[in-house]
Amino acid sequence: MYANRPFRTFSSTAVKQFLTVDPDSLKTDPQFAVHPVDQPRKVHYSAAAAAPLLEAEAATIAAGLQAIEDGTKTYPWPDTFRGVASTSLAQVKQKAFKEEAEWRLIVDLESGKDGQFRVGRIGLIPRRKLYFLILKSGEPSVSRIVVDRGLRV
Repeated sequence: MYANRPFRTFSSTAVKQFLTVDPDSLKTDPQFAVHPVDQPRKVHYSAAAAAPLLEAEAATIAAGLQAIEDGTKTYPWPDTFRGVASTSLAQVKQKAFKEEAEWRLIVDLESGKDGQFRVGRIGLIPRRKLYFLILKSGEPSVSRIVVDRGLRV
């Protein structure tokens, strides 16, 4: 995080309605340019909490590899399995961060051309622009903005 950068907390209703937009398709075929984002996923902060998730994903990858070997399925290797593994790993953090009680939106960066990056402590961090609907209920989409001046780069 950058120092003095505001955190935005979105309402749960708004988060469930986030969208991605493919700018090229928007010009030529707008009905296929807008895609809903998968629901937020809870982050696990301990080996015990993460183990069932990671074991299930490992089993999915193993079954996929077996299906390829058997000739019953074809996958674009290694992209499909890298996607499964990265989705799982994005849901695991060190227990030192447990107080964050974080939920993450995991978005496929490959499916659009509006991918971006920011500089982090360990290198480039991928980002994707998300859009959200204006809620008819009148509920604000952004429920809170917090600026934490204590953060260090």
